[in-house]
Amino acid sequence: MFRALIIGTGFGSRVVAGCYEEAGMTVQVVSPRDPQAVRAACAEPFDLVSVHSPPFLHAEHVNLALDHGHAVLCDKPFGVSADEARQMLTRAREVGVVHLLNFEFRHDPGRQRVKEIIDSGGIGRVVHMNWNFYNSFSRIPLRKHGWQFDRMGGGWLRINGTHMVDAIRWLVGEIVEVDCRVRTDVGERPDKDGKMQTSTAEDAFTAILTTDTGASVVIDTAWAVSGTLPDRWSIIGTDGIIDVTEAVEIYTPPMVRDTHITLLKDGNVEVERIGPFEGDGHLPAMRPWAVAVREAVSNGRQIQPSFVDGFACSEVIDRLHAAIPH
Repeated sequence: MFRALIIGTGFGSRVVAGCYEEAGMTVQVVSPRDPQAVRAACAEPFDLVSVHSPPFLHAEHVNLALDHGHAVLCDKPFGVSADEARQMLTRAREVGVVHLLNFEFRHDPGRQRVKEIIDSGGIGRVVHMNWNFYNSFSRIPLRKHGWQFDRMGGGWLRINGTHMVDAIRWLVGEIVEVDCRVRTDVGERPDKDGKMQTSTAEDAFTAILTTDTGASVVIDTAWAVSGTLPDRWSIIGTDGIIDVTEAVEIYTPPMVRDTHITLLKDGNVEVERIGPFEGDGHLPAMRPWAVAVREAVSNGRQIQPSFVDGFACSEVIDRLHAAIPH
């Protein structure tokens, strides 16, 4: 029997727990707001501790799991800084356990297809990538103030930028140069008691990046605008273009993740549809990733994405923050 402990009552219990159970794991969920319960649970003989607490608690919970020699999966953004990420990576290596980072979208069927086209040379050498993602997820309905809107681990750069940075590293190359601008569209939000709190972290950003392969990348994204558009990204190669739209049927519930991949090459246009997948938009990626997690931990085999990738992304995010004019 494979036993997994999930630390987290939000995304962890809402999405990850069900995917783990489908993958054949026995799951126990503990609230990160109960330190005593977390400590007691981590002392039990679990095969995997899956950390989905707020990022300012990642280092505490990852290190607690490592204290007991557990294999660990940590959600993004992997702590609140590259220094924390480096410490967790170093410690996991010292303990010698399998360590995994929850960049589950690497297993999304649509993104797997894009990766296949690029790696096969289908568009030649990638020279540019443009990524636009605008949604109202934190505005309609208005999301209450919490860690997501606090500079201590929050902000759209860390919440979603880490996923985007990981995808760029995975698809195009390591990021070597960065520039960044941010804004906050919703400056105040009510907390759980209805008291208005100032948002100290950005809810929109624009980044210009360069990879070690010489490709340029432009990201423009926000999650507090007045409506939601399809997530769209284009990858320009020397021999062709990949144009992707994701989750295009999102205007009314239930949410449907639906990916259209357009390949332009040699004067021809080919369109491939992957989906639709009803339900939470993470599920098409999280389900196969959960299977991969179980197999890796069961076999003691280190796979990617791992803490190495979490640390690399944290370094880029820190550099993007440092590039913001003050």
